[in-house]
Amino acid sequence: MKKFLAAAAALTYLAQPAQNDATARTATDNFKSSASILIDKSERKVMVYQNEVLAFSFPADFGKDCTDMRDKSDAIDTCTPEGSYKVLEKRGINRTRRYKELLLDYPTQDDLSAGARAGAVGWRDIVRDLYYRIRRGHPAYDTKLGGPFGIQGYGGTGKDWTDGYVAISNEAMDKIFPIVVKGSAVNIVK
Repeated sequence: MKKFLAAAAALTYLAQPAQNDATARTATDNFKSSASILIDKSERKVMVYQNEVLAFSFPADFGKDCTDMRDKSDAIDTCTPEGSYKVLEKRGINRTRRYKELLLDYPTQDDLSAGARAGAVGWRDIVRDLYYRIRRGHPAYDTKLGGPFGIQGYGGTGKDWTDGYVAISNEAMDKIFPIVVKGSAVNIVK
């Protein structure tokens, strides 16, 4: 019975439709608050919207050794993932080594489904991720796609140096940290 439930959960996960680029490019999709974030890797910018109006735009740094700005494909690469995420947790100065941090809900079901279709993720990762989301309220952070991931300070240097995080300057983080809430939409596009 357990194997049947695990297989059913895995199939449900894999049956999720893939996200299309038009959805990812819409900065106003799925707002959970009056603030949302659009990160454009090709433009190297973090744009913060309040009530669907651009409020701030900041330069951003991305994952080292990923100069072609490809999507994250496994836990080992340092590429910045692409997709639609939500702010899972806000960590202030005393709770992170990254100045301040907006932790995102990576990997999502879309990420794991795409990883499974590419052969990078097995059904055990998918079932374990479901368990973590249901029981612990956050994704499993040690899947074959990696995790955790988010937006951090100490950036805006013009050089890609992170392990996949999006890094903006401390001053930029100070501006957005008060207006972004848990559940705020974050869309990362190429």
